[in-house]
Amino acid sequence: MIARPTITKRDGLTLLEVLLAMGIFLMAMTALTRLMDIATDAALDATFRSDANRLAQSKLAEIEAGVIPPDLGAAGTFDAEPGWSWTMQSEPWSVPSLYTVNVTVSRTSGKPVSVTHSQIVYDSRQMGKSGEIAKPESKVGAMP
Repeated sequence: MIARPTITKRDGLTLLEVLLAMGIFLMAMTALTRLMDIATDAALDATFRSDANRLAQSKLAEIEAGVIPPDLGAAGTFDAEPGWSWTMQSEPWSVPSLYTVNVTVSRTSGKPVSVTHSQIVYDSRQMGKSGEIAKPESKVGAMP
């Protein structure tokens, strides 16, 4: 009888198993890197939208305070925020001295972002003009 050599069990991994594990690891790392890119873009977009909303609300507050007249269209940039611009359009409302004001804030550099806020604004230049209101006549000693 011919004696067969006995195969002894070896500890460790074969080259094929190591290559397969490395391939799976590299595919997982590629997918995770892409997910990180998507998450970073989404976070940057959210930051830009938040900044645009803050700037639009700030410009509407200036219009309400009377720094910018609500009856005129205007446009400009933000001194403290380079890369951002704003435009304002207004339409008279059905009530005198009230205007529908639309403020659009846009990012002029990099990824384009644009936000528009609308609000009904009272023309603050009309506050305190009591001369236009007719004063009632009062008679001293007369009972109503």
